[in-house]
Amino acid sequence: MFDWEVEEFQRDVHVLILGTLDAAKTYLSRELADNLAKTESDMEKATGAYHEHLVDLHIELRSYHSDQQRFVRNMAVVALASRLTHALHQMARS
Repeated sequence: MFDWEVEEFQRDVHVLILGTLDAAKTYLSRELADNLAKTESDMEKATGAYHEHLVDLHIELRSYHSDQQRFVRNMAVVALASRLTHALHQMARS
C-alpha cells in the first residue's frame, strides 16, 4: 500500500537531495581550488604588506568554503526533513 510513496521518497532523496548536495559540494571544492591556486601563485611573487594581505585572503577563502559547505549540508537536512514529513503525511492520508 505504501510502496509507491516509499519509492518516490527514495528517488527524491537520492536524485534531488543527495544529488544536489553532491553537485554543490563539487562546485564549491572546484571554486576553492581555483581561488587557492591563484592566491598561492600570487603569494609566491608578493612581498611585504601585499603578501600578508594574500595570506589573510587565503585564510578567508578556506573559512568561506567551510561556511558554504556547512550551509549546503544544512539545506540538505532541511530538504530531507521536509520530504520525510511530506511522505509521512501522504501515507497517513492513505
